[in-house]
Amino acid sequence: MTEASLASAPLMARFVEANTRHRFVACPSYPDYHPGRPGVTGGGRRLDMLPADLSAMVPLAGRARVPPGYLPMTHAERERWRYPPRFD
Repeated sequence: MTEASLASAPLMARFVEANTRHRFVACPSYPDYHPGRPGVTGGGRRLDMLPADLSAMVPLAGRARVPPGYLPMTHAERERWRYPPRFD
């Protein structure tokens, strides 16, 4: 299953971007799930969705409640803000 996933993932990502408004971005600091396997990396292989206006894609999404202070961001942006060097 791992080999099939690795072989088809790039094709699927291209298909999704070609046929939907979904856009991917790499997660530079998101490590591989199994750090003991050969060829492991510390990041760059996982894909995240760029923040998007989901109500433009799915009409019912506009009816979803949004919590106060909600700030859509990518995983990479979250990682930069997760442990800032200094807090105000």
